[in-house]
Amino acid sequence: MPHTLNRRLVMRHALAGGLSLALPVARACQIPMGNFTIVHPWAYGAPAGGDGEVYMGFIEVVKADRLIGASSAVAERVEMAGVANPRVDFAIREGMSSGLSETGAHLKLVGLKMPLYVNGSYTIALEFEKVGLIEANLSIDMPRFR
Repeated sequence: MPHTLNRRLVMRHALAGGLSLALPVARACQIPMGNFTIVHPWAYGAPAGGDGEVYMGFIEVVKADRLIGASSAVAERVEMAGVANPRVDFAIREGMSSGLSETGAHLKLVGLKMPLYVNGSYTIALEFEKVGLIEANLSIDMPRFR
């Protein structure tokens, strides 16, 4: 018995595959700013009274900018960590993707007023030199297994 292909089924799968290549890739928690896009501001869960660390990415940078300040109601203050100077100052370079990471520069939530619960979401205000002040949702994730 010869095996025949259903032409409609083949065409449907080919169309679906072609569309998936043509559509842009969606990333979690993107905040388009015009000059660049902030990707997934997040932190690990942390107890009240302790400190927390904030990470995020910057992609699609068409104009350079600087992160010059940050604040959150969940902490006494926000500092830069992973660098020599605790003053918040992070360059976002034109044409390059960059970010605040666990292995480099990142924001430190000093003196947490409340615990950061896993799967929770808190507000963080980010101040940029050119774009100005924006509020972002800070997602709290579980620590990875090491």
